[in-house]
Amino acid sequence: MSTESELRDWRYGPIQAERLCAAILDVEGFTDVDPQATLGGSDDKKDILARRDGALWVAAVYFPPTEKVFAEIKTKLIGDHEGVARHGATGLVFFVNKPLTMAERGKLHNAVEGGADLYHLERMRHVLDTPKGYGLRLEYLRIEMTLEEQVSFFSAANQRLTDQLLEAQRVTPARRVIDARRGHLQWPHRGRLKWPHLASVFVLVDVA
Repeated sequence: MSTESELRDWRYGPIQAERLCAAILDVEGFTDVDPQATLGGSDDKKDILARRDGALWVAAVYFPPTEKVFAEIKTKLIGDHEGVARHGATGLVFFVNKPLTMAERGKLHNAVEGGADLYHLERMRHVLDTPKGYGLRLEYLRIEMTLEEQVSFFSAANQRLTDQLLEAQRVTPARRVIDARRGHLQWPHRGRLKWPHLASVFVLVDVA
């Protein structure tokens, strides 16, 4: 079992497909991700609505469980693109769980006005096989992390924490003392803020 085969030979139905794609949009930086009619009913040419850089996008999900010829994929994309104008969106994000050659991607992009942001099989596999996608892969494909992936995951998490601490140092004009055992964030000469979710640690952060 691999991420590629689980996506390509999709056996989890349309509900899980739409939920997976909504989650991918979220980890890819889209905001206000809003699945429309995942549990049934008409979605009026918009499986998912989401925003990128403030602009509204329509997302369409096409996860057939069997092989489809390119013409069928193209017809589906053209039909789904109608939702862009209908809902005043900037563009279409099109998810399809089949491999596409570079030439086929170009044809799909040029098949509709303004093009389309394509999440084809290999692009989705890449998202799910990187640290930001491991949780989604486990939840929707039941594929656990390997030992090597666990190391990669925690390394990425540690880097994010380091980046956040460095950013905090840049924006804080004074020395900060965090005493999580007492459940407070102490700001010298500025009182205290509650910080209830930290473990029992004592951290000193000096600001240059």
